[in-house]
Amino acid sequence: MNDDDMLLGFLEEAKEHMSTIEPDLLILESEPSDMDTINRLFRSVHSIKGGAGFFGLESLSGMAHVMENLMSRARNGQIVMGRGHIDGLLSGLDKLNQMVDDVQNSNKVDCTQEKQLIESLLEVSGNQAAPEPPKPATSKAAAPAKPPAPKPEAVAAAEPAEPAAESVKKTEFLIPKNEIELAQQNGMNLYVVSVFLNQDIMSKGKTPYQFICDLEELGRFVDSYLDVDDAEALGEGEADEDLRFIFVFASIMEPAIAAEGLAITESQIRYLKPEEIADGKLAINLPAGPAKPATKPAAAKPTPKAAPVAAPEPEPDPEPDEEQEEAASASLPTLKAGPPAVASAKGMDNKKLKGDESIRVGVAKLNKLVDLAGELVLVRNQLLQTGEKEAKRTPGLMTILQSLNMVTTELQEEILNTRMQAVQTVFGKFPRLVRELGRSLGKDINLVTEGDEVELDKTVLEALSDPLTHMIRNTADHGIELPAVRKKAGKPPQGKLLLKAYHESGQVIIEIKDDGGGIDPDKIAAAVHKKGLMTEEELAALSEREKANLIFLPGFSTATTVSSVSGRGVGMDVVRSNIEQIGGSVRLDSVVGQGTTIKLTLPLTMAIVSCLIVQSEGQRFAIPQVNLEELVMLKPEDYQEMLGYVQDREVLKLRGDLLPLISLAEGLGIEESVGHKAYRAYLRKLNNRKVVRQGRSHLETEEDQSIYYNTSVEGAETKRKEAVRVLIISVGINKVGVVVDAIVGSEEIVVKPMPEYLKHLSFFSGATILGDGTVAMIIDTLGFVQKNQLSLTEGKSRNKSLELVKKSVEEAQSLLIFDNGTDEQFAITIPLIQRVDEIDLKRIQVVGGKDYLEYRGEQMRILHLSDYLTVQKPANRGEKANIIIPKETHMPVGIMINQVVDTKTMLIDIAEGAIHGPGILGSTLIDGKITLILDLYSILEQGEPDALHRVHFREDQTKTSKILVIEDTPLFQTIVREYLTSVGFVVDVEENGKVGLEAIERGDYDVVLCDIEMPVMDGFDVIRALRADPKYNDLPVIALTSLDDEKLIAEGKKAGFNEWMIKLDKEKMLQTVNRFIQ
Repeated sequence: MNDDDMLLGFLEEAKEHMSTIEPDLLILESEPSDMDTINRLFRSVHSIKGGAGFFGLESLSGMAHVMENLMSRARNGQIVMGRGHIDGLLSGLDKLNQMVDDVQNSNKVDCTQEKQLIESLLEVSGNQAAPEPPKPATSKAAAPAKPPAPKPEAVAAAEPAEPAAESVKKTEFLIPKNEIELAQQNGMNLYVVSVFLNQDIMSKGKTPYQFICDLEELGRFVDSYLDVDDAEALGEGEADEDLRFIFVFASIMEPAIAAEGLAITESQIRYLKPEEIADGKLAINLPAGPAKPATKPAAAKPTPKAAPVAAPEPEPDPEPDEEQEEAASASLPTLKAGPPAVASAKGMDNKKLKGDESIRVGVAKLNKLVDLAGELVLVRNQLLQTGEKEAKRTPGLMTILQSLNMVTTELQEEILNTRMQAVQTVFGKFPRLVRELGRSLGKDINLVTEGDEVELDKTVLEALSDPLTHMIRNTADHGIELPAVRKKAGKPPQGKLLLKAYHESGQVIIEIKDDGGGIDPDKIAAAVHKKGLMTEEELAALSEREKANLIFLPGFSTATTVSSVSGRGVGMDVVRSNIEQIGGSVRLDSVVGQGTTIKLTLPLTMAIVSCLIVQSEGQRFAIPQVNLEELVMLKPEDYQEMLGYVQDREVLKLRGDLLPLISLAEGLGIEESVGHKAYRAYLRKLNNRKVVRQGRSHLETEEDQSIYYNTSVEGAETKRKEAVRVLIISVGINKVGVVVDAIVGSEEIVVKPMPEYLKHLSFFSGATILGDGTVAMIIDTLGFVQKNQLSLTEGKSRNKSLELVKKSVEEAQSLLIFDNGTDEQFAITIPLIQRVDEIDLKRIQVVGGKDYLEYRGEQMRILHLSDYLTVQKPANRGEKANIIIPKETHMPVGIMINQVVDTKTMLIDIAEGAIHGPGILGSTLIDGKITLILDLYSILEQGEPDALHRVHFREDQTKTSKILVIEDTPLFQTIVREYLTSVGFVVDVEENGKVGLEAIERGDYDVVLCDIEMPVMDGFDVIRALRADPKYNDLPVIALTSLDDEKLIAEGKKAGFNEWMIKLDKEKMLQTVNRFIQ
């Protein structure tokens, strides 16, 4: 074993020790006299100090040494551990953890503050004597009476194994002074030790060489002596004799545990005081005769057949005083080997047993083993499917297959168990966290953990740590009340927090339960409404439980101030996201005044997953069973009663709830067959609902229109008669329905990671190989729901999801998508375009360095995008091209492009970022391709400014005028801001009416431009609120919208709008603003 391996072994052992130190310290805080805990702590810290000293980790060893000194005082009864001592040791433990985690830089870690804190506690305790009833001890005289230490002669005489008149021979050890100095510098103690070959080495299954190797791991040999008389006696075959080996040994072990560390009796070892060996010489007396180890305690009348009577196990003794050490010094030279101490022998046997039963294996090897087990499961599945067909023709084959199945399953379970770890590895850090949170918050919180032994896969446990920490902190801050508040409510001052793990239905459940004030659903709803996340009508439609679960919304918090504990509105949404990413779910229940329970449902492992195999459009997919609530089969006669449409979405009416409904093929973007289209059209017709969006039929193609109006298309009649299979999938507390063609069966599958080129598909979590050898994609239910923007609601028919409500009031933009003969793609909003024409490039004429075209009897200036934008220049135009002709220009102008790619009406999430500049509003993704959204007016101003209707502003007016734009659509926000800032105005933008009103109250605006259709609060609500306040009667408010209905315009002006304008007419907007600021 090389040094690196030895260091790695030490670090692993140190981490094991430190994982027990923290819980033991917290136990000691509540039970300061628990000697078992004190001794366990002392040994752990001592072991860390010893290993660190061996490897020259001075800072680590020094920090552990100071902690050891404090524990030694507690062990000797000189101090009683209190909160201050525990705080000091915990701070020291933090430094130990820091240094072990980065051992290469451990000597650079500054531990001065922690050492000073613990040393100050030592100084205080050093001036105090251990309390002894009935009055405090003030001197050694006050110590409990003990038998006086015998004189050296008496000790020698007390040895029954040798006659009193036995002759004595002297031997002398020479200890080099540099060895003494080196030991002192490294914090090592010197001992003289006597051991016997048979009794202390051979009987324990070791060779002398192994014994010496073991000793060298604990310290260093300084000098040794082998009794030649003993060796001669052994050679003569005397059965009672034993070979005695005496050596001087340097070790960091403290005298209190040195005998136990070497697995010998205390009478076989003596601590050497520095003054005793100051001259480098150590003389000891040895009996002249051969060594005869005693095997029994002395008795008045020894009986050969009598069983030996063991002495009672001694209590831990304090460090020996000078008289005791003198006695020990005198007794060691005439030492005869006796039976090992009962406790020590027993302890060593236990340690040996544990060592034999466990080995360290690298995580990489375990992962490889799990992967191979997964491959074996795949092969087993394939063999079972193939073998079942042949079993009828081959006698005995089915028995073999069943045995193989059983053995493979057992092997798989055992291998997976190697990655399983007890939840204690995560639970263990929370007692200290709760202790510190209680102190910082002024609360008394008692954390109780149950089910520490429940095991989870290592990957699941690692992903669980952060979410649990978030929930514990939130519970301590928001859940448990202050002691005074609890007393008024008739509760005990101490709050209880239960952290519990248990098995249920093949999964692991973790509950976080408190007896605090609970979650007030009305308070949560009020906070959501205040933040503009939902309207009062939407909140009124929610159940009490749904309101409480709104705490999982991103950015939500009810805290009035931000503290070091919580209040930033981050955490609970992260909890749900992280838990769902590992295939789990979160459920919250709360009763006001009684407390809250958060229930986490987790898979045992992520390596092998039980899935339902389904088929859609001829392809098979795997859906994890943990996400499946139930399977619903709809007969044709149930269609009209159970299927319907809400907000252009199919819904399933299930036991009074409305669940969003979508076919798996549609959700994954798979082309549906004619039969499926006919079936969907039939459902629309059955519900007597024609869906229209933006004035265009949702059924845009002639085929769709034919299907809609005539359901006799081939395949429709067949689909009408089929039962509809709907999987009810749970995502958090919500449910959605997914329609599939067929249920293939259930299967345990091995999860294969997604290939790099498919990782962008958020609705897949991986892939697997089925029993017949085909590949099936594994559906990520959370990603599937989010990608399809499904409404996640659990309430009655009037409930609506926040996302759908927001999307329903956002305005879709109609875009012309085109290219310029390069790899780049561009888009311009269609309302700005008069027409697009194809031209022959031979007709273009160059005059004064500018391109012109004779167009309908007029001279049209031709602009090229690459002349005014930082975009690629086309290499070769060919013979034909297209031109975009803008609206509202003084003179004909055309912008040359290559060809029109498409036109789309869609919601645009415009991203400015790095792709932004003059003439470019930003970028968006259209069909997976980055598309630049162009500012048509900016291009015209650069290329042909005379073509525009110019509005002249005075510079002093624009710089001093503030304009507020209230607009929810990102693209229109960008366009309107660009229009106004281009002439010098100071512009603020708000995304809905509610925050717009708040901005008006805070700021001093000269003009307000307000959209009509917005979430939370629309334009009509804004104008009514403003005109109801006299101080805003004179504030110019201009409606800026795409709605041009005459009745709506009349209603708007009656409500108080000063002007009603259609979006994107830049010149008219600037003229109107100019009129109001003058």
